[in-house]
Amino acid sequence: MKCPNCQKSFDANWQLDHQGGQEAPGTFLVIGFAVAGAGIGLHYFGISIWPWVLYGIAGFILLQAMVAWMDCSGTYCPECKFKVRVWPWSK
Repeated sequence: MKCPNCQKSFDANWQLDHQGGQEAPGTFLVIGFAVAGAGIGLHYFGISIWPWVLYGIAGFILLQAMVAWMDCSGTYCPECKFKVRVWPWSK
């Protein structure tokens, strides 16, 4: 992320960045879309059960993206303390 006030770059999860901390929401979003894309690819080739398994896994991962988005919602810039807006695709 980049602060709109001072232009400093930082991670969306910098406040949660400790052992066992949460990943940034963008990480979960990319992985969730990749797994869903793999399910769509398998569905296209007519494979019967595996696409639905991948859709379920993708749904769970995308729910984790929303949880991470809520966890990072109160993020502020570590340099100037300006409150920044975190989006689901923020890294």
